[in-house]
Amino acid sequence: MSSAVMRFEYPFNERVRTLLRLESLLDRIHLLAQQSDSRMHQIAMSSLFELLDITDRADIKSAISQDLMRQRQTIAGYADHPTASVQAIEETVQSIDKALEALNNLGRIGQIIRDNDWLVAIRGRLSIAGAAAQIDSPSLLAWQHRSEVRRRADLNQWLLSIEPLRRAIQLTLLLLRQSGESALALAPAGSYQRSLEGKSFHILQVWVDQAESVYPEMSGNKHMMWVRFSRLDENLKIHSVNQEVNFKYALCGL
Repeated sequence: MSSAVMRFEYPFNERVRTLLRLESLLDRIHLLAQQSDSRMHQIAMSSLFELLDITDRADIKSAISQDLMRQRQTIAGYADHPTASVQAIEETVQSIDKALEALNNLGRIGQIIRDNDWLVAIRGRLSIAGAAAQIDSPSLLAWQHRSEVRRRADLNQWLLSIEPLRRAIQLTLLLLRQSGESALALAPAGSYQRSLEGKSFHILQVWVDQAESVYPEMSGNKHMMWVRFSRLDENLKIHSVNQEVNFKYALCGL
């Protein structure tokens, strides 16, 4: 495969799907917060509210803690393997322990934001499509006209309050992704399937050359995995691929 490769991921369960969504949101928020444009900072704020919407619907802290403890137990068990690096295992276990401690001490996710009456009001206002306009949210425009240093300080304070969550999500997904062994595959007529023989996995990763101009649509369960390639043409219409596609994949299930 060439160096210009696109990676796609499919979660086998809703818990991992939620973690991947949160990871994407956190990446977006941190990227936008680094910009100087006040409009980017407003979008970062809106994305932060999206993150709270997700965490309000599920006990994210408990789910991540359970995943990390399960991963810790599995990794610690590798120490008995004759070819295992005891030092690497100990370092990973220590990283998990630190992430768990910070997550357990976090309290309610985003509490500093929930305790701010202005942020609560803006969050409610921004739930309405187009309500970021100054006619609906004059105080938001006033905040955007503050100095870049002041806006960055506000954003960094809010982000710092959820940093233990970000680190725990990063570590959970990192360990999951590292558990997969990649393999090259060929999709005849743009379609590929494989029996999983009842084994449980959490993430299916697929890499494809950007030059192929295709993307995978994936599905799976503990019995089978399916990858079907499609193409988006210049007019933004989707077409099924009916030719061979070379790709790489990994099944991750730590």
